Amino acid sequence: MVESIIEYSVVIPVYNSETSLKELHSRLSKTFESITPNYELIFIDDCSKDNSWKILKELNLDDHKVKIIQLLKNSGQHNAILCGFNFSKGKFIITMDDDLQHPPEEISVLISAIKMDPETDIYVGYPKKKKHGFFRNLASSCANLLNSYFFKKPKELKSGSFRIIRRIIIDEILNSDNSNLVIGPKLLTITNRIKNVSVKHDTRLYGKSNYTFTKYVKMALDNILMNSTLPLRIVSIFGFIISIASFIVGVIKILKYFINGVSVTGWTSIIVAILFLSGMILFSLGLIGEYLIRIIKTVKNNQVYAIREKII
Repeated sequence: MVESIIEYSVVIPVYNSETSLKELHSRLSKTFESITPNYELIFIDDCSKDNSWKILKELNLDDHKVKIIQLLKNSGQHNAILCGFNFSKGKFIITMDDDLQHPPEEISVLISAIKMDPETDIYVGYPKKKKHGFFRNLASSCANLLNSYFFKKPKELKSGSFRIIRRIIIDEILNSDNSNLVIGPKLLTITNRIKNVSVKHDTRLYGKSNYTFTKYVKMALDNILMNSTLPLRIVSIFGFIISIASFIVGVIKILKYFINGVSVTGWTSIIVAILFLSGMILFSLGLIGEYLIRIIKTVKNNQVYAIREKII
């Protein structure tokens, strides 16, 4: 018997979502009934503390399209998604959250958009109004601003975790270094053929968000420091400007002394020397940092996730 070709792989990271998993699976199955039978649902349990893994096993027994993976330790949403990418077979990969705020029924909107536009590699579903709390919406806005500044993301393009991606992009991700992976910025480094499509966004019905302020800060730092050398360049340029400015000030003071006989006080000379040396130190640190970040990227090869059990 010839195995059918998988058209769509839905990759869903799971963490403490025992209350939403059965409804999520039911709605996904119903959605794909009107699209195609050639799909797979990949759930990655990121070391949940509740009964998520037990429920996933039940879903796997009842539905052969459900593939489940349990990680040895909590590795974070993005690494869990990366794990799902490794086991996906679809021509198109869909990522979404497990809390039902991304309505499964809106998958058809993503599929229609990318099918009608062969020149676009990724469609990101973005609602006109997100039904998150104030803090989560603020963090999301900040992330969009950072991506625009550091990764040259068009300002009109909005980021999000509800997206459909062509296979070629997934293969590029899997063939690259994925230490401290953040999916959104990673996609921006691979292709600029990304567009938004309007989708619905539902209110969270079960539990609360697993994202804390600390996690947002860590993700922002990983986002910037592992994917951009711009901060180091800014430090280098700033140090260089200070050193040049202090050198000019020093020259002016010396000329005044020889031309006008204006004495150069000890305080002024000390300040000029301190400014000049401080500028050169900052410049040197930035220069060294440029080398270090390249060395780190080259030699770092940490395991970003480890699998405890998989049923695929």
